[in-house]
Amino acid sequence: MIFLHGAMSTGAESGSFKQCFEPDTVFGAQRTPHVLPGVVLFTSLNHEAKSRLSKLTQTETMMRLIRACPWATYDTSIASANLEVLSALARQANAFDLAAGRDLLVSGFAAELLSGCSRQN
Repeated sequence: MIFLHGAMSTGAESGSFKQCFEPDTVFGAQRTPHVLPGVVLFTSLNHEAKSRLSKLTQTETMMRLIRACPWATYDTSIASANLEVLSALARQANAFDLAAGRDLLVSGFAAELLSGCSRQN
């Protein structure tokens, strides 16, 4: 069983192990009201020795974001605003498809791979 410092029980008495927590308390960092993501990774396991990384176009990125966030269009009253956020993300960030292989388990490889992603335009 995992205990989180600062977590509040939401039903452990009834047999549920779900806990509600404030991220600021548990992770010791303040929330950031505004960020500019530089890289978006769409990941899957390829069950192979080597990983494959492919840069995505803005159109491919937008399609993947919508697929990853289908609820963004469910409520028609806010769908436009949600799609604007996804569109801004697709325009500003480099996006990649990462078919993750066993090489990601090699010490330092993941950091090297990700640093290469952030340098691409």
